[in-house]
Amino acid sequence: MEKKLISVIVPMYNVEKYIGQCLESLIKQTHKNLEIIVINDGSTDKSRDVAQRYATDDNRIKIYDFANAGVSEARNRGLRIAQGEYIAFVDSDDWIAENMYGKLLECALKYNLDMVKCSVCETDTRVKRIIVPDDRNVKNECDVGGYTGSLLKKYYFEGLLWKTVWNGLYKRELVLKVKFPKGLCFEDNYSAGMYLFYASKIMLIEDVLYYYRINLAGISKSGPKWPLDIAFVTEKLIRDLLANGFNDVAFINKLYEKLAREIFHFIRLGKDNRFKLIKIDKSLFSWLCKNLTCRRHLILRYLVLKYNIKIG
Repeated sequence: MEKKLISVIVPMYNVEKYIGQCLESLIKQTHKNLEIIVINDGSTDKSRDVAQRYATDDNRIKIYDFANAGVSEARNRGLRIAQGEYIAFVDSDDWIAENMYGKLLECALKYNLDMVKCSVCETDTRVKRIIVPDDRNVKNECDVGGYTGSLLKKYYFEGLLWKTVWNGLYKRELVLKVKFPKGLCFEDNYSAGMYLFYASKIMLIEDVLYYYRINLAGISKSGPKWPLDIAFVTEKLIRDLLANGFNDVAFINKLYEKLAREIFHFIRLGKDNRFKLIKIDKSLFSWLCKNLTCRRHLILRYLVLKYNIKIG
């Protein structure tokens, strides 16, 4: 177990207040055979200097400098560099328990898992919210997919723990099948879904090992969130699943309903001039009405009138 190399990919952008705690939690891991890949995504603050101080003291930390391209491309760049048999992702303003990778690797090797995930603590350092598997999830047990996509069907809509990538450990061959959608926020909605699609053996454990920092300033997760991006990544997930032969009609329809909800939520932002919708295609409007619940359908028609959105 000690010989297994884990590559940990850390996208870094303007997190000088937090990157130290993140790197310290990696340095202190009980599993020592780590390759810590810090992708400096064009930081303009002192993040690079702080990370370099840690890299000077620990040769497992390697820093790579790039022009800013967003967290998705930073992770893709890290994947092109990574040499480990197993891959993990950590956001640079988060931190992890000292035994996280030791615990996850132990499970991965024992059951020959494609991926193993842990529970999460969301915190702003004052308030904590623990996110653990509910009764709809198989907890602390290996789950084997009967065919490609069966684990996706079973778990994709079963909560946050399945829609993130940073709370897991993955076989190298699994993650190299999937590229993060460049230039889009909410990228985990796509990549985590594709990991579930390709995976054959998985596990979700109850141990809370990942600490996700809620930053009220809204800048520490690599810049602003563009609310329509979640619709784009959902559409990409549908498109790529279909292209790979996944043809479960009921599940694809659930994804279409999710896509419609995301577009609906974007339209609700109409009072914010940054995201104001001027015109909507007639066929798209009809499709939204078809895929939304009756309540949201009625609200949508009201919003079209309220914000003077043209249909045509």
